[in-house]
Amino acid sequence: MNEFEDKARELFGKDTFSFFEIEDKWNVGNILKGYISHKATELYGALFITHINNLEAPQLIYGTPKMHYPFDKNGVYNFPPATSIEIYTKLDGTNILAYYYYTTREKFLTFKTRLTPTVTNGKWGNFESMLRDMIQKYPQIPYMNQANGFNISYELVGARNKHLIDYDFPLDIRILFGISKDGIIIPPSKIRETYNVPKADLETTITRNYIEHYEEEQKRLERRLIKLEEGYQGQEGQVWYLNSKDKWLQIKAKPETIETIHFASGGINKNSILTTCINAFENYEEIDYDKIKKLLSEDFNEKQIEAQHYLVLKCIKEVKEQVKFKESVLVLYQKTGLDINIHKKEVMGKLSKHFDKKQMNKVYSIIVNK
Repeated sequence: MNEFEDKARELFGKDTFSFFEIEDKWNVGNILKGYISHKATELYGALFITHINNLEAPQLIYGTPKMHYPFDKNGVYNFPPATSIEIYTKLDGTNILAYYYYTTREKFLTFKTRLTPTVTNGKWGNFESMLRDMIQKYPQIPYMNQANGFNISYELVGARNKHLIDYDFPLDIRILFGISKDGIIIPPSKIRETYNVPKADLETTITRNYIEHYEEEQKRLERRLIKLEEGYQGQEGQVWYLNSKDKWLQIKAKPETIETIHFASGGINKNSILTTCINAFENYEEIDYDKIKKLLSEDFNEKQIEAQHYLVLKCIKEVKEQVKFKESVLVLYQKTGLDINIHKKEVMGKLSKHFDKKQMNKVYSIIVNK
């Protein structure tokens, strides 16, 4: 044990963090060392960087905090006090935080997913490649932190980054909110300089009858949700920004089908576990029961998780098979040496020898959204 690990334990709590050492591909040659928090609070995904290129540079970087529901596990509302609430569309993609880290002489801008120190490509998605595509589309993204004076949280969303919600556009990025060095949340409405990068949509603002409005919104979101062969069409939910004395707190609202906690049954549904498995691939190269259990424990107790032990294993197997199928499609496509945008018929003809007819729509979707 060392002084830095002691400090990480002081910041994040016992057994709620892990060590990392990684090259920052966004600042070639920089090696970051430190600890990342797994605590499901405002410190979720926070970094305690201890070294940059083997030189001590201790600093705390707040991540994208864990959002909670405005009720407890018994379904009893505990709505925090607020003078007004801004309600934004919740997007179903990969969270990206643009943040600065510092040496005594320089500062560096980089990007992270929720539980990784920097954005890299992974088995579930080429997050680094997708983000670089978005920076090419919106070249001012690297300047937004400096222009606004705080770090900025984005969502990488679209068909190329499929989770549960089916989107009809390939890929885009949305500004979600800002977060200061001290972990203070800045809602989208207070982000003045966007350089035409789109924000999450503001749906409405309310000033009273919060619980009644919350329940109405949940029902409306549920009515608009359509089950597809894989995933859903509709909206994952909403993010509510509660304003109290110019301090902002985030809570989430989701349709019952998508909601991660099923209070009525007190259990965990399959969609929740599948979503957790998919999201895990944003942070891990491989997944197993212990990793998924750790992520589920942010919202469920051990008894609830163990009660679904075999369902968790089934979901892990299902998502791993999806990843394996995707990898096999892309390998075979690469072997054709053809561009599907130019030679669609020839490519699909070659691949049809390897897959069932009923799989070909999925094969095509994987290739065009790679």
